[in-house]
Amino acid sequence: MSYGGTEFESGHSVIIQGNDFVLVGDSNSADGDVDFNAGYDDIYLAKINSSNELLFSKTYGGSDIEHGYSISETFDGGLLVGGASKSNDGDIPNNYGFNDAILLKTDSSGNLEWIRNYGGSQEDIISSIITTLDSGYIFTGTSKSTDIDITDHLGVSENSDIIVGRTDSVGNLLWLRSYGTVFSDGANEIIKTKDSCYLICGYVNFFFADYYVLKIDAAGNILWEQIYGGTEFDQAYSIYELTDGNLIVCGETNSNDGDVSFSHGSTDNWVICLDPDGILIWQRSYGGSKADIGFEVFESLDNSIFISGSTTTDNDGDIVGHHGATLNGDFWTLKIDYFGVIKWTNCYGGISPEWGYGSTELIDSTYVIIGSSFSSDGDVDGHHEEVVANTDIWAIKLKETCIQEKYYEDLDNDLYGNQNIYIYSCFDTLGFVIATLEFDCDDTNPAIYPDAVESCNYIDDNCNGLFDEGFAYLHTFEDFDGDGFGNENVDSLSCIMPAGFVLDNTDCDDSNNTIYPGGTELLNGLDDDCDQIADEGLATTDIVKNTISIFPNPVNSILFIQSDATQHITIVNQLGEEILHTDLFIGLNTISVADFASGVYWVKAENGEMVVWVKE
Repeated sequence: MSYGGTEFESGHSVIIQGNDFVLVGDSNSADGDVDFNAGYDDIYLAKINSSNELLFSKTYGGSDIEHGYSISETFDGGLLVGGASKSNDGDIPNNYGFNDAILLKTDSSGNLEWIRNYGGSQEDIISSIITTLDSGYIFTGTSKSTDIDITDHLGVSENSDIIVGRTDSVGNLLWLRSYGTVFSDGANEIIKTKDSCYLICGYVNFFFADYYVLKIDAAGNILWEQIYGGTEFDQAYSIYELTDGNLIVCGETNSNDGDVSFSHGSTDNWVICLDPDGILIWQRSYGGSKADIGFEVFESLDNSIFISGSTTTDNDGDIVGHHGATLNGDFWTLKIDYFGVIKWTNCYGGISPEWGYGSTELIDSTYVIIGSSFSSDGDVDGHHEEVVANTDIWAIKLKETCIQEKYYEDLDNDLYGNQNIYIYSCFDTLGFVIATLEFDCDDTNPAIYPDAVESCNYIDDNCNGLFDEGFAYLHTFEDFDGDGFGNENVDSLSCIMPAGFVLDNTDCDDSNNTIYPGGTELLNGLDDDCDQIADEGLATTDIVKNTISIFPNPVNSILFIQSDATQHITIVNQLGEEILHTDLFIGLNTISVADFASGVYWVKAENGEMVVWVKE
């Protein structure tokens, strides 16, 4: 539905009140749905019932410009509007200079009860207002003033601060504080948390603007503050506390670095999920190749996350159903789950620009989105100017027509999906399967799925967290040297015997295939038969043929060897290591062994003869 007259109207915020919804914005008309204009833009307030009938339409203001940015229901059933005013006449009792931040209180029928202005002699606005438990109000906004109500401005007056102010039930200011940096900062929304504190989102500006989230207590003291974003312009517009205590924030980003992991191009709707202390849990960019912005986020009645905003993208990326010409905006809605996975997304509008801002959910689970529209075609009807030159406030209602189900990717077509990759759909989707009681544990192998027949293959074929269950297991040992006896320190427990493994684990040297239990014992200082005794039953005389004789034995420094023939010898230690190679001549030969370690050695002749000797 379109609301307004033949001049400019724009809708900024909407709330539910009983079965009705109430919207606030601006109007420059004095015809159509608008009975009166005090001058330039006035604050516009309208209530619409469940049958889409206009219950009342009111304007408030003076001879200059007023804007209504935020609306809240009061404890007495009335309405409270936050915004900005340049007037000091008509409904506006006072002005400190330029824009003042204003609060406007009406009864449930829109009859004005009081207006209060706040700020100083420069630019001040209220962007968001909510009620407090003591029937008062707390607001946030932006200020450039350094005087009157603004006593703690953080920078020069050319740069704006975030402000938060608290009033009593009739608008008397209790306190007002400034937050941010010495550069230009701004706030877009304030919400109350479950622990009776307050969260504010907006932006702070160093070299480029970043998302800024601030938590304060009931007295305005900072509990924590965090900055998020990249090296380009990023601004948070809306924040919501989810049922699980985490926080969801939406807005716009032009970055593709820092905290922003991906950009579709130009401006994206950047959604971040934070824990209760502001620590980033996950983030995701939504949109397409042009400008896509999220202006409002909240948790829906089905525990999903609903986002409304605007897009100029012509059907690429996440954008489907765009109506307008290139670079013309459409209303854009997006529904995601707690992990940021899209449930559905759509665009609404006509051929001319539309800009969607505020949204809410009614008690019948329909969604209301409001903003402004230039169009008189497509989804837009009832535009108040036959020649599309001025905007109307445009409100739409959405009702989901099907139940979105999770479908899980089934890459291997075994009818079991990958629990970590899913989409939402109302219909069966090629390559995806509906949720099952159990999920695939390997979606690249069609032979692996829950209830598959387990095979003896070291693989969890049936996705129960075990492998090869139901088979008899063999305890086997590596037989590296292939002598039929294994190494007890390298084993395997499996239902089939691995290659290179044996059942016996009694090899005492798995690197030498001549050493094994039952092997032939040689006079070599080694335990050839693995009985833990070396050279048992053997003596030097068993192999010496009197061609070599050694003295002294034991020896200290010089070993004398008498040889009956010219031959090559090797000296071996008791570990079987070859220490020295040399040639003997007929007669007496000498070898210096002063540097040898103490122990038993053998002289091995090339004809196989061996003589044992001892180094002291």
